[in-house]
Amino acid sequence: MLKRLTALAVVAFLATLAASSPTQATETVTFQVHMGALMQTGAFNPATDSVVVRGDFQMMAGDSVNWNYAKFLLAASASNDSIYTLDVVFPDTAVSKTIQYKYVTYHAGTATWESVDNHTYAITSAATQSVPLTYFNNQLPGVVATVNITFQVDMTKLLAQGFNSAVDSVYVVGGTPPLNWGYAAGETMSPTFDNPAIFETTLQFTGVVGTEVDFKLFGAGQDPFSNGGWESGSNHTIAFPAADTTVLWTPDLNVTKPSLTADTVKFHVDMNNAYDGINYSAITGVKSVWITGSVRPLNWPPSGWPLADTSKGDTSGVIDTTAQLHRLYDDGTHGDSLAGDNKWSLTLVFSPGVSSYVEYKYGGVFNGYDTLTIGGVKSNGSLIDNESVTGVNHSFVLSGTHQSVYNHFGDMDPNNPGTTGIKQIPNGVPAKFAMAQNYPNPFNPTTQISYSVPRNSFVTLRVYNVLGQEVATLYSGMQKAGNYVATFDAGRYASGVYFYRLQAGNFSSVKKMMLLK
Repeated sequence: MLKRLTALAVVAFLATLAASSPTQATETVTFQVHMGALMQTGAFNPATDSVVVRGDFQMMAGDSVNWNYAKFLLAASASNDSIYTLDVVFPDTAVSKTIQYKYVTYHAGTATWESVDNHTYAITSAATQSVPLTYFNNQLPGVVATVNITFQVDMTKLLAQGFNSAVDSVYVVGGTPPLNWGYAAGETMSPTFDNPAIFETTLQFTGVVGTEVDFKLFGAGQDPFSNGGWESGSNHTIAFPAADTTVLWTPDLNVTKPSLTADTVKFHVDMNNAYDGINYSAITGVKSVWITGSVRPLNWPPSGWPLADTSKGDTSGVIDTTAQLHRLYDDGTHGDSLAGDNKWSLTLVFSPGVSSYVEYKYGGVFNGYDTLTIGGVKSNGSLIDNESVTGVNHSFVLSGTHQSVYNHFGDMDPNNPGTTGIKQIPNGVPAKFAMAQNYPNPFNPTTQISYSVPRNSFVTLRVYNVLGQEVATLYSGMQKAGNYVATFDAGRYASGVYFYRLQAGNFSSVKKMMLLK
């Protein structure tokens, strides 16, 4: 009898305890996206198509992976069928975390990601909250037009490198129908009648005037191309025109002929005043620095950047040519000139016969280092692809001699290492992104361009001629929040009209300037 009473007492105590224990607090975040522009152009059919949200929040919200699958399906709003929404429940451990996400459509059986930068949102302690309403791909409904766009690409450099149209092809690909990112379905470009160095194709588009058309060049064929055939850097963009138009550009792509002799290369990367290219935060307490790339002994990992892979090699001065990551040193060895200066180095030997065009990238382990690659999956702190966003790399050409390459961590422009020509103005943090008219204007031969960055961002500032060809990159890399002045020296350029464009996060601004000599 006593044992039974004791058991009943335990059950009653546990029931009381459960009743008095607080339930797990949660926050409900409403995702919302406006699909009106895609509906106008037939790129999204509410009757048959769907839209989902993917991001680095999925595992926090109970999914098995990040940046994948279609678990988080949005539904048309009852009040406006152009707006799609979804309520996602997060545990209270998500409070104060900043998440990244993008919307993905399923149209005619094909998944299409937004081509803009990741959206971000900081989760608060409010029980119910909403991310800002965005338009898919930042495309607003408006005037619909059907136009012909002629894409022209200057192949002068590629032809000089050995591009052979008998066995090689170039395609224009993109995220705006009829373009898509599958190069096999992309549009083949052919030499123009009057200039064999200019390849072109003309396509008919239906879209909303003023929205963004994004595109790139892809090379394929018998000869090897850099970056797997994909043009490096950010997508090219133009505003959807109201009438037929032509766009001409010089591609960031190379034909990679084999090197003829061995090449000893010393890599040097400066980690001082560097920024994490994923979180855009200042780097402190560097513990180790690593490198990988496209040509052995550099060896791009198939997925993630696994630190564990390096434990088998690069010991006693012997380089493991099968390793996916290689450690750099700041101890006066392996090509490092001064120990303890936070400038890290490594010497590698490239064998004869490998591709002469090499792309590479650094990664670091430091205080609070990022453990989530863009589009990757968190894996016990073993991922360190954190110098820049995916697809933005350093590059150089093997010369068959002893050479050194120098970089500042996060500065991804090979033509402008460091911050040459850029000065930060110590007058506080601006409230918003902005770019001023250059001064003086007209100018000869130098002028200054002022701009503001309200938060740590990946920034590019480029100059173009009236044909849309890039003539100079004034800056490309991470910049911390602040006000800046860039100096453009046009001493080697012809008089005329030029355009300069600032891109920082989702912000973009273009202005015109006049060079008079």
